Amino acid sequence: MKSGNKKDKVFYYVGWGIAYGTFAGGIFSVLLPEHLLVVLFMGSAFGAVIGAILGKIKT
Repeated sequence: MKSGNKKDKVFYYVGWGIAYGTFAGGIFSVLLPEHLLVVLFMGSAFGAVIGAILGKIKT
């Protein structure tokens, strides 16, 4: 069951990474209004990647 705990921790960090990335993408979309969805999705994607990396490092 230890692997389940590590997996849960990685998913926790990925979830928060997506949340922060979406928030950052929303802020940057104000600066670039013509590319609203692209910036928002890129922020979410980068947040998920950063969250996965941090989750792997922290476990």
